[in-house]
Order: sequence, then C-alpha cells, then structure tokens
Amino acid sequence: MVCVTDFCKVTKYQKICLLAMAMVRGVIPVMLESQDCSLTAKGGPEPNADDDPMIKYWFPVLFGFYDVIMNGEDLEIRRL
Repeated sequence: MVCVTDFCKVTKYQKICLLAMAMVRGVIPVMLESQDCSLTAKGGPEPNADDDPMIKYWFPVLFGFYDVIMNGEDLEIRRL
C-alpha cells in the first residue's frame, strides 16, 4: 500500500497518479469480500491485537488515503 500511495503523489505524471488512486480505491471492494478482512464479527473468541483485521488489513488502506490527502500536491488526486 505504501508503494501505491507513493505513486498517487507523483505530480509529474498525473495519469499514473490517477491509475494508482483507482487501484487504492479498488482494493476496498476486494477486501470486503474476503473472509480474512471481514468487518463483521465472526462469533468466535476475541482476537488478540496482532490478528485484528482492522489493524492488519484496514489500517494500511486508511493510512494510504490519509497520506495522499495530507501530503499529495495534486488537488485532483487529493479530491479523489
């Protein structure tokens, strides 16, 4: 995710930025369909902090969006 968000912040090549941003946005539906990344409780024992899907899978995606919004120079990419 870090590499893709770095591509989102390249101001010299806007087409690459837009494709990278589409890739970041496309990760979300794929993760929602995955059993490992599920946002719903599985009904089992409480997972420890290392196995929490919110930290393991969703935090990198959300931090990627944050990084692009806060550090990106292109307004169109930040808007997306």
